Amino acid sequence: MITIIGASGATGSALLRRLIELEVPCRAVSRTPGHLRATIGTNTPVEIVGADAADPQTLRDAFEGSTQLFLAMANSPRQAELETNVMDAAAQCGVRHVVKLSAPAAEPASPVAISRSHWRVEEHLAKTEMTATLLRPYAFMQKLLLNAPAIAEGVLIGAMREAPCNYIDVRDIADVAAETLLRPSLAGATYTLTGPQAFSHPELARLLGG
Repeated sequence: MITIIGASGATGSALLRRLIELEVPCRAVSRTPGHLRATIGTNTPVEIVGADAADPQTLRDAFEGSTQLFLAMANSPRQAELETNVMDAAAQCGVRHVVKLSAPAAEPASPVAISRSHWRVEEHLAKTEMTATLLRPYAFMQKLLLNAPAIAEGVLIGAMREAPCNYIDVRDIADVAAETLLRPSLAGATYTLTGPQAFSHPELARLLGG
């Protein structure tokens, strides 16, 4: 049984769809299970359960009978705390393998708070007895759609200046996640995931405005 924490997010939902296509038993965990059920439909074999990463008991209930975990929670100031809760509950319930969505620059001295949070979670995971597979994608291509209203007005919002950024489709990330969950030979490694090309914001502006 594969349990997905973050099943309503961009990458988690893409993985959920992929596992459904492959007819793999999986359990989708959400704070709002009713909303998730409405999103994926009722004619799927997915087990949907409600749990809150701030409530260890609900997490332990969600992990009952699970052997693997895919973890992809939304970025937030409490991300390290909440993801650590998830891992502790998973370890207590006998989960043997964790596939964690992380970041390429997950380092203790990173100037980016999100990257420091990912590093803290990775360090905690390394201290457990669970096998850890780390997926480190750059920016999600789907996030560009969040800029659509501004782009329609001729504006591309961002704080990267001339720095290039590599964008990757979340469906590609989900495919990699599925492979690491289903092929034991791929477990336990760190994978940096990229798209075919990096773009700076000025380059994106020229492409999108062309």
